[in-house]
Amino acid sequence: MYQKHLAAGDLLLLCSDGISSSLLLEEIQSILADDRHLKSMAENLIQAAQTAGETDNQTLILWKVLNN
Repeated sequence: MYQKHLAAGDLLLLCSDGISSSLLLEEIQSILADDRHLKSMAENLIQAAQTAGETDNQTLILWKVLNN
């Protein structure tokens, strides 16, 4: 079992290969650092994957820790 302690402000991304296989880690990090709104981040990730030519499903969950 793996445990990770999270702090307020931490952001978790769970995504399908429709996101992770079409974008470099640096691109994902840049998109997530560029905005404070989860909905905008999600939309920007999907748009970037589609712009990169991804035709597979783009599925993701973003979760931001608000309090400990």
